[in-house]
Amino acid sequence: EWARVMPFTYNQSFPWNRYLYKGQQIGFPLGPDAQALDLEYRHWVSEQLTWTLRYRKEERGETRVTDAWRVLNAEGDGCSGLVIDRFASHAVVLVYAAGWWRLRDAIADALREAFPGVTVHVRTDARASRHEAMPLVEPPPARTVIREGAATFAVDAAGGHKSGFFCDQRENRVAFASLVAGRDVLDGCCYT
Repeated sequence: EWARVMPFTYNQSFPWNRYLYKGQQIGFPLGPDAQALDLEYRHWVSEQLTWTLRYRKEERGETRVTDAWRVLNAEGDGCSGLVIDRFASHAVVLVYAAGWWRLRDAIADALREAFPGVTVHVRTDARASRHEAMPLVEPPPARTVIREGAATFAVDAAGGHKSGFFCDQRENRVAFASLVAGRDVLDGCCYT
């Protein structure tokens, strides 16, 4: 048995998933052109982020109502395994896939370019870190105050649950506030 392995034959990057022939790895985890591929992805990240920001700001008007919003919504924005939330002067990058982990610096650079002065926090969670062979990253707390209409919320942008605040529940909070206006209400759900 003999198989010729061309330079563009790809393989898995994790040892337990690699394709082997007689104990030897077949192909390359990212291919011999990994440098060019990495540059292409860095450019794509910047373009995707620019497009998504324009949509969120111009089409949805996110920044008119709040300074806390979902910048990038994983599968919903064509970036499976990557979530980015903005909280005032902080951006939280949640990485759930090893491919995005490799691009974390490019993502942080693109966010700093889009939001001058923003502090970027990159996080992974235990389950994704285990499955994707990434380090578990939990930055120290970074507390900030965000606004949502007339309401303000204290948020831990780096250490809260998931990204620190459920931006996607804004409409529910507005609807609930109209139902309980003028009443004392206990919030039984934690948000950060």
